Amino acid sequence: SVPAISAITALVAVAVGPAVTAWLTHRQILAASVAMDRQLQSARTLADDQLQSARRTANKQAVAPMRQAWINRLREKVARMLALAAQIKASPEHLGIPAAVEFAQIQHEILLMLNPGKPDHQALEALVEELVIFVQDDEVTKEEFWTHRLNIVGASRKIFKREWDRIKTEDAN
Repeated sequence: SVPAISAITALVAVAVGPAVTAWLTHRQILAASVAMDRQLQSARTLADDQLQSARRTANKQAVAPMRQAWINRLREKVARMLALAAQIKASPEHLGIPAAVEFAQIQHEILLMLNPGKPDHQALEALVEELVIFVQDDEVTKEEFWTHRLNIVGASRKIFKREWDRIKTEDAN
């Protein structure tokens, strides 16, 4: 019979129905959990990207003015050192010890501002140290002295240009 088939069907429905429902619910919970994990990971990635972008922006806003100030200070010190060198070379006996002390101080300040790991900084450092010898050496001609000063100006300009380009590049990014 039909009543037996109906009874078996009802029994199967009562026994299997909740199990199927529980299994389907479990699958839906797992799918929702996976989707939530993906959304969470996506949100973390987005937050990390925004944080890195904010740090880069803050770094640019802090570093660019510091780099520009460094360029300005180095330019002023090189100019002062070259002016003092010319004065000392022209009349060493009239300027005396104060000018020599200031010259040495500016020379050392310049050397301390340079990065010994960069070739153009190494070149300027060598030229600055040679200038000290040129100022003290009476056998150095005016032409040699002025040529050396121009070499210092050229080496300084290369550094200023490269650093200025870095500022512009960092601002553009």
